[in-house]
Amino acid sequence: MGITPHLVLRGTTYYFRMAVPRHLVKKVGRAEVSTSLRTVHRKEATLRCRYLSNSLDVYFQGLGMQDGPSIEDIDAEI
Repeated sequence: MGITPHLVLRGTTYYFRMAVPRHLVKKVGRAEVSTSLRTVHRKEATLRCRYLSNSLDVYFQGLGMQDGPSIEDIDAEI
C-alpha cells in the first residue's frame, strides 16, 4: 500500500499531522496541526486524512488572503 501524506500511525490509532505554512504560523498560533482520526482502519484513516488535508489546504490558502481566524476557529474546522 502506498504512503499517504500527513497520515501517522501511533500504536493502533491513526493520526493526522500537517505543518502550517511558515508565513501563516503567527496568524494561526502554531506550527503544526495534529489530531486523532479516531480509527484503527487504514482505509478509513486515509479517507479522513485526505479530507482534512484538502480542507486545510483550502483554508490556509484563504487565510493568506485575509486576516486570520483564531486558533479556536481552526480547532472547530478540524
